[in-house]
Amino acid sequence: MATEYGRQGYVSPGERRHRLPAALRAPFEARSWREFGYVLLSLPIAVVLFSWTVTMVALGAGLLVTFLGIPVLAAALASCRGFGAWNARARVRCCAWRWPTRNRCGCVGRAGSRGWARC
Repeated sequence: MATEYGRQGYVSPGERRHRLPAALRAPFEARSWREFGYVLLSLPIAVVLFSWTVTMVALGAGLLVTFLGIPVLAAALASCRGFGAWNARARVRCCAWRWPTRNRCGCVGRAGSRGWARC
């Protein structure tokens, strides 16, 4: 009994057949170079933002005894959320990766004045 997986024998009118398999063709496609550029740009930024995050959390945890740590931790959390949103925008611009948008509570597609209560 023969079972076919995928569309091995079918070629639609708008699709062209390639002579090379996808694994050999991928390093020369534009998408691969866009993703590689995104990775090269993101690495130094990620190192700086990681050190920022560790420094702010350590500073906030150290100052928590004097109650100055609460605003420092809140500022660290807000800045990390901003860095994450910036990174998502950069990812969409460079690589055209689109992920589903989420609300602040993490739920996908729920909105309204009491949307947070349903999470």
